[in-house]
Parts: sequence; structure tokens; C-alpha cells
Amino acid sequence: MSSRRIVLIDVIGVLLFIIVAEVLAYYSLSVLKIAPVSYTSLIEAGITILVGYIAITIIAKTIGDFVTRISGPRKGNTASVTFRYVGYIVLALVVLSILGVSGTALLAGGTFAGLVVGLAGQTVLSNLFAGILLLVARPFEIGERVTLATTQYSFSVPAYSPKFYSVEKFVLGFTGTIEDITFNYSIIRLDEGAVVKIPNNIMIQAAVVSHPHTETIVRVRYEAKMTKDLEFLLNKVKEAVQNNQWVANREKIEVNVEAITQNTVLLLIDAPCKGENETKARSSLLLSVHKVVSQLD
Repeated sequence: MSSRRIVLIDVIGVLLFIIVAEVLAYYSLSVLKIAPVSYTSLIEAGITILVGYIAITIIAKTIGDFVTRISGPRKGNTASVTFRYVGYIVLALVVLSILGVSGTALLAGGTFAGLVVGLAGQTVLSNLFAGILLLVARPFEIGERVTLATTQYSFSVPAYSPKFYSVEKFVLGFTGTIEDITFNYSIIRLDEGAVVKIPNNIMIQAAVVSHPHTETIVRVRYEAKMTKDLEFLLNKVKEAVQNNQWVANREKIEVNVEAITQNTVLLLIDAPCKGENETKARSSLLLSVHKVVSQLD
């Protein structure tokens, strides 16, 4: 989608929001007798909403870019979203003041209006407050790679024989990088490239598995031909793994025998690897082990 089309959609959305807000404000304030509303006040409030929204968007983006250059994208996004929240609250207070809503009148009609709005927008409000909680609690940050496990979404997992596969367990969830946290959704780019938008009220209920950027323990299995000198085989495999480019700490490498059959031996290798991409590291380790075992045959 082009940038012009995105801007056009945003403008149309803001205009529709202003029209709906104006109609709801007129009827709700008139019916509840919170404040006398004139068409001039409605027009002034509409212009204020439009100008305020544009100003908040531009300033929030400027603040986000500035903080990003100084402290990185994680703190930059937090600063931008925080400014948006504060800006919209201030804008709402200004609009209410233009419409002539006093504190006493607002409290008088606030109980009924709050009940109506709360019931009508329960999902929206829950996502909004969940987004605020995510910013305060910060269970994850922008740019962090995580796995989100939640019961709200179903998964189908294939069953593999544990002898020939390296993954010890399956975490039923979405694995990817956090790209953004908006008012209603948290945006995750999955490892395979797809983008998932998950409602914030589900995010705060999910189990978050954080994958560190610096080091990841990668486990691989390799089935080799039986040999009389297993100690020699283990030492050669360990030496090959230690020389692998993905290994982060050579001293923590472990090579053990997991199973022995009449003709084969199953090796279990644990190695701390650089970065967070287990797939590439596992592939490189398997190639290193295969190369040294082939030379010994």
C-alpha cells in the first residue's frame, strides 16, 4: 500500500470520526442537559479535534524519531506512544471545555454517560487500558524477539519422532519480533515474515517467552555409525563444534551420548550460539558435525 493511500485513509478516518463525535456530542449533551451546545461550538470543537490530531501525530513522530536517534527504537516508540496518550487526554479536555462542559455538570451526567460508553465500548476500552499497562509494565519492548503463548488462539502441532529431531519441546504460540504497540493492537512480525496484529487485552494475558539477542542454547542430535572408540568420536565432534562460527562460548559446549544401538550411536550436542536465530545456528552445527563424522568413516 502506497504512502499516499495510507495518508488518504487516515484523513478519511479522522473526518468520519469527527462527524460521528459531533453528532454523538450534540445529542448526548442535549439529552443529558450537561451543557447548552450551539452549532458554532460544534464546528469549533470539530476544528480543534482535526488540528489537535494532526499536531499530536506530527509531534509524537518527531519525538519518537529524536529519542530513537539518541537511545534506540525501543525507547523511541515508548516516548512516541506515551506522548500520544497524554496528548489525546489533553485534547479531550480542551474539546469538552469548548463545548461548555463544566466539572460539576460533567460529574452529574458522568455516571449515566460512563455506563453507556463503558458497555458500548468495552472491548475498545479494554484494549486501550491494556496498551497503557503494556507501556508501564513493559513485559517486552520494541525490537525484542518473543514467543507469545495464549489460549485465545488455537494451534495444530505435528508430532515428530524425538530421535531424529533437535527441538525438545514446542511452545504453542507466535514467535517473532515486536514491531509496534498501538492503542488497540500489538504488531508482531513473525520469523517467516508474516505480520500479526494481536489485541492488547489478549497480550496482557499471554505467556511471553523472551529470546535473548546475545546468546541462545542450541541443541542438536546426530546419528553416527557405531565405533569402538566413542571417546575419540566425542572429542572430534566437540572440537568441530568449538570451531563453528556460530558458537558464542566454547567452554560451555557439551557433547554426550544419548542412545546406542547395534549399528549406530546417537549424539546429543548443546552449544551456546550467537544471536537469536536457532535455525541457522542449528544448520551450521549439523554441517560441522556431519563433516567431521564423514572424515572418520
